[in-house]
Amino acid sequence: RLIYKLAGKEFTDNRLSSEEWKKFKPSTPKGQLPVLEVDGKMMCESLAITRYAARETGLYGSNSWEAAVCDMVRDTVQQIYEAIIHNMFVATTDEEKAQG
Repeated sequence: RLIYKLAGKEFTDNRLSSEEWKKFKPSTPKGQLPVLEVDGKMMCESLAITRYAARETGLYGSNSWEAAVCDMVRDTVQQIYEAIIHNMFVATTDEEKAQG
């Protein structure tokens, strides 16, 4: 969503209630969210969606080096997110939390 907003591209942002998700889930590629639907085709996995959206909106760089820098930034954000989730929901000791 953020990439499409930043690029000024129109898109439909469907948010599902629990009941709507139960009905929609079997139609998704892997039974999970998020999904991106383009021309009747569905894609899942947030990193794949992010990279696709960046390419399609011209925000993925103009050459291989710039694309790799985009990947580096996105991968760093993912690592930070995973460390936060680990510390909030998995780690139980201070030592585990320090390891991230």
